[in-house]
Amino acid sequence: MNTPMIDCTAAAPGTFRPPRLALLAGLAMMLAIASSPPASAQPSGTIEVTAGGAVNEGSTLSLRVTLSVEPASDVVIKAENSNPSALSVSPSTITLTTGTNGTWNTGRNFQFRGLQDDDSDDATVIVTLSIESGGFTATNDNKPLTFSVQDDDPGLALSDAPLTINEGGSGTFKVKLKKAPSGDVTVALTAAGDLTLGDASLTFTTSNWNVDQTVAVTAGQDSDYDDDTERISLSASGGGYDNVSASASVTVTDDDTPSGNIEVTPAGPLTIAEGASGTLMVRLSAAPKSDVTVTLAKTNDDVTLSGATLSNSALT
Repeated sequence: MNTPMIDCTAAAPGTFRPPRLALLAGLAMMLAIASSPPASAQPSGTIEVTAGGAVNEGSTLSLRVTLSVEPASDVVIKAENSNPSALSVSPSTITLTTGTNGTWNTGRNFQFRGLQDDDSDDATVIVTLSIESGGFTATNDNKPLTFSVQDDDPGLALSDAPLTINEGGSGTFKVKLKKAPSGDVTVALTAAGDLTLGDASLTFTTSNWNVDQTVAVTAGQDSDYDDDTERISLSASGGGYDNVSASASVTVTDDDTPSGNIEVTPAGPLTIAEGASGTLMVRLSAAPKSDVTVTLAKTNDDVTLSGATLSNSALT
């Protein structure tokens, strides 16, 4: 059986030398402690990147990402996309390396590409950048970038719509094309209800397709007391815009004041025995536009009145 041996060396009288094995172990422990920085020493800074922006369908936007300070170790940054059907992100992660020749301050690129779809609407997409791993604490972790994916399909762009106008009054909204046409485009306008339009059609050319044209709308009077919601239809033809359509909603605020009577039941005198009570039912003959207060008065002090409130009608 082998017995472990400790190497000891005789020393001069009055001195003591520790065992070499214990000395080496203690030295190794001190070196290990010295080479391991505390967790609080991990660098803290920000993810540096320019803001998002507009991306056309079928086009690509490149954004470079860096760190504000050098990390303690290589850092992996991931990109999370709120609408992958409208915008693609490549790659899904980038690695920023540390050191003299590292990429932490020169950066790596994310590529953002607008994806084609069948509609003519623009899309808003939020991409969030965050630290997935590495020796870096980002004070702006989960940094959001906002992208507008610009649709390249033919379409009609309406502004100042939907529209609200008073009965008998007028208002306007604007129309332009979303994409340059191949030739002249005619936009036919049709109004429903009591609406009257200033123009029956608009014409856009290859030179003024992106310039707003104004449509005047007038609301006619009617005999009812109700607000109305009507619709204006727009239909395009020519210049690659055949079968492209849009609509504008118009709310017409009625200006008529209802008229009618206060109806009381029973219609004749109410007979009540002395000391007893009776009830009168009160209502309006036509619906009001706002709350109506009916005031009760008496001609004899021997009669006591208590008011009634109709909570979800126009009579209080």
